[in-house]
Amino acid sequence: MAKYNEALYRAGLSLYLLIYEIDLDRDWIHLVYETEEQGSFGMAKEMVYSEFLAKYIVERVDLDFQEQQKTFGDPDYLRENLPKEKVIKSSYTANYGKWRQTEWRIGEMKGGELKSVFFCFRRVDDDRAATFRLRQENERGRILLEMALKEANAANQAKTTFLENVSHDIRTPMNAVMGYTTLALTKVEKGSEIEEYLNNIMSASRELVAMMDNLLDVTRIESGREHIVESEESLQSIVGELRTTFLQVAREEHQKFRVSMETPDRLILCDRGHLLQVLMILLNNSHKYSEKGTEILLTVREQTTPLSSYVTIEFLVEDHGIGMDEAFARKAFEPFSRERTSKESGIPGSGLGLPIAKQLVEMMGGKIYFTSEKGKGTIFHVLLDLKLSPDDPIRMEEEDRKGSLRDQENAIPGIFAGHRFLIVDDEPSILDQMNRILRKYGAEVEAAGSGVVGTEMVKRSNPFYYNAVIMDIKMTGLDGYGAAKRIRNLGNPDLAGVPILAIGVEPYHLDREKMKNVSIDAYVTKPLKESELVRKLQEISL
Repeated sequence: MAKYNEALYRAGLSLYLLIYEIDLDRDWIHLVYETEEQGSFGMAKEMVYSEFLAKYIVERVDLDFQEQQKTFGDPDYLRENLPKEKVIKSSYTANYGKWRQTEWRIGEMKGGELKSVFFCFRRVDDDRAATFRLRQENERGRILLEMALKEANAANQAKTTFLENVSHDIRTPMNAVMGYTTLALTKVEKGSEIEEYLNNIMSASRELVAMMDNLLDVTRIESGREHIVESEESLQSIVGELRTTFLQVAREEHQKFRVSMETPDRLILCDRGHLLQVLMILLNNSHKYSEKGTEILLTVREQTTPLSSYVTIEFLVEDHGIGMDEAFARKAFEPFSRERTSKESGIPGSGLGLPIAKQLVEMMGGKIYFTSEKGKGTIFHVLLDLKLSPDDPIRMEEEDRKGSLRDQENAIPGIFAGHRFLIVDDEPSILDQMNRILRKYGAEVEAAGSGVVGTEMVKRSNPFYYNAVIMDIKMTGLDGYGAAKRIRNLGNPDLAGVPILAIGVEPYHLDREKMKNVSIDAYVTKPLKESELVRKLQEISL
């Protein structure tokens, strides 16, 4: 129960008979709280969530309320509506006439996405009037919350709009100041007192623009207008851009900047712009609070994770600057916090950089912390669980290795003895590969080099002659969808009903709506994995 204490405390345990946690990504539900006097009402304590929901609705919800419970409990509905509503409540009668009330509450949000949900069974009096009053109170409460939320959003929007307008009004004259200062620097004598004055003006102008940017970032984050948008990125490319950008900054103070890549290049899904922003905030922080000639080190390392589709990357920004004392370190991530003002320290800044970095890291589902010692320096740690691209070379190599081992372990000679499969593909190498795999399992194999030939072979065959047809989607001439449609339209239903397994280059090349329209039974992707091909054929073949 330890990991659920905070969330369950907010919900108020005394209000509930049962509380389950739903893992939306894994489609799994498990019991996390039950009252001693009631137990779990005989319901399963853990199982596949989709099966639990269907079973619970059919067995325990009256017919008039079943569609309502099905809608509220649908994972897609929860992902879309629960983050906005915060709690979804539903009252219904059980199949023996007793009134029940269930609630769906937010469990875990990660990267702006709903990951887990608490499914709560609320204590309800067996008095229908009391239940009705409860529902009315809930509705009034929901309306009041919506009004308060709208007012808060309006206030945030007004603040953001004001700052955006002020920022625009300040930037216009600042562009002129910085532009004319740059021109003036080309006209003065190098090393003169005037050049020093102009450089100070330029430095102050940049600092003012940076402070306006930080204020806008804070208001956008607070108002919910800042979003994480992931794209496929090379880790090496991100670090390379960071090195190029910051190297010039470090050279201005004659500081050394070194990058240590302790991980191979990975293809990851991340918000490149926000990740670069976080790391630049930390590097600039080290730059400002380090003496001339000292070294700033960026280390990128990989940590092990149990999920093959994710990688944990740790970014460390280390300096040998002035460090922080223990009292300030406790509030370093609070907005506008500074150990000393810029007037006292001579170092400009608004105290917004670290809070922005923390908020962005948490929006990306990661965590940030630091260790610091006064007079010796600071080390910032940023840990992010990043999803790997399907094309990440290390992930592909690992999955191929595991797949090969599984194939060797699971290979059962004769598993397809007595089966006959038709392979329809215009690539000879694929025909040869599948022929070798399927014959190894005892199957008979026939091949067609085009969609037209494949459909004709099915048309001329006897009913149930083929146990399944394996159909490539991307073929010249008649493609897999067209060939499957012709098969489904054959006059003999015994021929038209032959199971069809589709093959595509990538999952997104397989149009699920088209597959549904032509009744394709299953699909696999290239490059072919033997274990997946065998498993799918076992599932669908006659």
